[in-house]
Amino acid sequence: MAMTAAMSKGISSVGGAGGQDLPVGRDSDSGEPRFRARTLRGVGLLLVAGGLFSIGLDAAGAPEALLRFSYESLLSGLDVPPEPSAFAVDLVRYTALAGGVLQLLAGLVVFGFGIRRDRG
Repeated sequence: MAMTAAMSKGISSVGGAGGQDLPVGRDSDSGEPRFRARTLRGVGLLLVAGGLFSIGLDAAGAPEALLRFSYESLLSGLDVPPEPSAFAVDLVRYTALAGGVLQLLAGLVVFGFGIRRDRG
């Protein structure tokens, strides 16, 4: 029992500046949360807007156009096929779509945390 008390005392004093424990999740001066609800909602809305923009670009065919442009301009003269393969085009399209959807979902989650922090 004495060993456990000595160990917990030693562990609690490690990592603090001047023997004080470092604050976790809160500013040490005011006790306010590090990330205010307004900031989280703003970041969430930016992520949602970026996700919608990415999905819109995917619907307009921008990833495929960029791949074809790189084949025509950047890779001309190299030993590559004149057109990208159907697999490469599909891979670029699905990767761009998945990235947009994941960004949209992340934005909704962060926005939800902002709303929840504002209420609670």
